[in-house]
Amino acid sequence: MLQKYILSCGYDSLLGHEAAFLWVAATVGMVGCGSPQQASVAGRDENVGSGLDTGHYVRIGGLKWKRYNLGATALPSEGWEESLGGYFSYADRAAFVKRHCVNGWRLPTEADYERIRPARQFCQTEWEQTDRGSAFFRDSITGITYEMGRAGRRQSFLRIVQGADTLEFPAAGYPARERSVGLNGIYMTATPEGREWVRVCYMDPSFVNIHRWGGSGRISVRLVRD
Repeated sequence: MLQKYILSCGYDSLLGHEAAFLWVAATVGMVGCGSPQQASVAGRDENVGSGLDTGHYVRIGGLKWKRYNLGATALPSEGWEESLGGYFSYADRAAFVKRHCVNGWRLPTEADYERIRPARQFCQTEWEQTDRGSAFFRDSITGITYEMGRAGRRQSFLRIVQGADTLEFPAAGYPARERSVGLNGIYMTATPEGREWVRVCYMDPSFVNIHRWGGSGRISVRLVRD
């Protein structure tokens, strides 16, 4: 049974929460993916992106979100290994910003992730089971449905559905803790917190939360566009 949605928790407790599926995001971003001086790539469809990031976009929460993680070529429900993508450090973001943040694509801010996060706290008893053995919760305020699915043993992902559009975020974990892959998912935002931290979006089968993460740690990235 899924645990209750948790509004906040300490950094150390997040690291020890290995039985869960992480989703990480950042605060209101002062450092975006790309800059006013970043030129668009002529002739490139905005749906395609650049480099390894070939996913088309999905419009949810009033924004365009890349369908795949940066560096990925599939959804977790289609191909687990192909869905994980790369791991990137906020401290070293200049390289992937230059390569991938074109045609208006950028790192999401904490506010961007708040748009697709549950509008209120919900508890364990509000999760419902599907015929696929996964659990889901529909937010009556936003109309967004959250489903915790599995691509295989120890391979979890969060599916977010609004109308006909669907986003999937694999629990790609982070390289420093191999056991976190399939259990935890951490997604970078453009919002720093102090000199050594960055705000992230943290998801697992228990909750979807905004927290902080070490800026030098390598985690997943999902690009967004207004």
